[in-house]
Amino acid sequence: MKRIIYIVLAASMLFLGGCSDKEVFKPTQSVVGDWPYQHDLNSSIVSSSSSGAILQNGQILYQNKIINTDVDYHNQRLLHVQKQWIILSTVNGELTLIKRSDLSEKIVFRLKKTIAAATVHNGLVAVLFASDNIALYLLKDKQIVFQSPGNTPVAVDQRVVNPYFLNNLVIFPTLDGSLTIVNSATKRIVKSIIVSSKQYFNNVIDFEVAGNNLISASGYNVLSVEQGTKRASFDVRDIKYFKGTIYVATKSGDIYALTKSLQIKSKISFQFAHFLGMIVTKKRVYLLLRQGYLISLNKDFKSYKIYDADIDKDGLVYVGRNAFYVNGQYFAIDKHLNVQ
Repeated sequence: MKRIIYIVLAASMLFLGGCSDKEVFKPTQSVVGDWPYQHDLNSSIVSSSSSGAILQNGQILYQNKIINTDVDYHNQRLLHVQKQWIILSTVNGELTLIKRSDLSEKIVFRLKKTIAAATVHNGLVAVLFASDNIALYLLKDKQIVFQSPGNTPVAVDQRVVNPYFLNNLVIFPTLDGSLTIVNSATKRIVKSIIVSSKQYFNNVIDFEVAGNNLISASGYNVLSVEQGTKRASFDVRDIKYFKGTIYVATKSGDIYALTKSLQIKSKISFQFAHFLGMIVTKKRVYLLLRQGYLISLNKDFKSYKIYDADIDKDGLVYVGRNAFYVNGQYFAIDKHLNVQ
């Protein structure tokens, strides 16, 4: 069990991005030219997650910044970067919390079970294990104050989501496709919401809270909870929420704009496109394709431009706030972005 999450994550990375496409995306209109804001990083990505990436020189790439750490990337995996903490784990269940204000200050939990995700908040450490068990620990003395068993997954998508603290609730996006909600004061489960119930690669891959709206997704479903609970089936490659609209990029090459109640506002198709990531801004939607293109799409989905993007098609990918990162390069959306 100690190594299962790493094996499964590696397998899912191949499933998501390393397999060869049977059909190849071909632009239906002229390519504008090379994407003009392509730059080199000072080191290459050696592991990545939805929370950040570890570079070969031991530094951490988070959003559009370099954090000057010295991570042992051979043994440590990046779980989460928070405002105050960097959270790393090892295959044998060692959880390391590094204080961002003083990178020499570390707290180590020796949990002896493979860890999938973790978050620190107000003296509590919420942990999701590879077995799908969940637990809460006190940061001060490392004592466990809550635990609950889960259903051990057969295979998971690499985009595991970290626990989320909302007032006195801890929301655990689980590996079996649900949201388990724990009251941090009473240390009891108050609710469980199913996102989807497929057998394989069914873990929650995205979770957002926007006002009174809770949005989540697995690789198969999108969930929206506001006044009621809505679900819609999509083969989700990537999902973003921006000012009241949910944007979904699918594995079949479609892009959807959805209302908070999951009604389709707009749709556009790029047949056989294999999306590596999506960035949504005030005016446009940007999509990086494994086939070596970058699409700049108007928010109304009525027009777009296609650019060449010189990428390593088998490279590791991390999507920041304003840039796509592939191995040792980044494709900036903001032309003034300088990652350092």
